[in-house]
Amino acid sequence: MNEFVLDAKNTLEKISSFKCASFKKLSDGSLIFQLDFEGDQFFGMFKHFLDEYLLINITNPITYIDDEEAIVNFEIANDFNKKAIGVKGVIADLEKKQVMFSREEIVRIKDRFNKDLIDERIKFSISVMTPTY
Repeated sequence: MNEFVLDAKNTLEKISSFKCASFKKLSDGSLIFQLDFEGDQFFGMFKHFLDEYLLINITNPITYIDDEEAIVNFEIANDFNKKAIGVKGVIADLEKKQVMFSREEIVRIKDRFNKDLIDERIKFSISVMTPTY
């Protein structure tokens, strides 16, 4: 595992807002993890890139949308979100009305030990990608 990713993992484990259920190293040096935040499950990834940066990807598990009109609204909102705030939505199964949202945050390598910054970036990602249908 990349040393910067390992440092970010250690920082994440010190943040009391989250509980990490599991971690898995990937062959490219990235780390994926399962995160519990206020009773909800999310998936995350740390990846070192471009020498100076650390990518934090947060994805929510599948969300169920109850009606067809909401699917149309989802498609419109998803188009806006990709352009405005960087949230990507994916229709996982249209027949079952399941969608998944993802957001990426980028921090500088020198900030990988900053608990407050990582905590706030993850919480912000969760807040902007949680659907309100």
